[in-house]
Amino acid sequence: MFITVVIFFILWVTISLYIYSTGDLVSNPSSPFGSIQWDKSIKVKLCYFLFALFWNCEVVIGMSQFIIASTCTMWYFSHRRDNQRDLSNPISRSFLRGIFFHFGSICFGSLILAFIDFIRTIIEAVYKSVKNDIN
Repeated sequence: MFITVVIFFILWVTISLYIYSTGDLVSNPSSPFGSIQWDKSIKVKLCYFLFALFWNCEVVIGMSQFIIASTCTMWYFSHRRDNQRDLSNPISRSFLRGIFFHFGSICFGSLILAFIDFIRTIIEAVYKSVKNDIN
């Protein structure tokens, strides 16, 4: 999971920098640095890409929690006297069970959490903006 997350973040940063830099370059005569001016479609793409980051992070967290819970369940029920199951490769079996049987539920739960995180982030940004305008 760690390698997958690192690869995803590298890819996300690369694509988001590309989207960030696709606006119109505007020069400022009082500064040696220019600025990028975005139209509405680029702002929508950036918001969409930020939401995708939240959702993918929540999917990874949900899948990790599912693997841990499934592995603990396999271990717990393997010690019953009437049910002597083989406890070989519980992590791999939990991962495959999560992908094949429970991935839709994990994605839907992650979608709900991503919406909440995204709305919370927007509200925090508006709050900080208003707070800075007042001061």
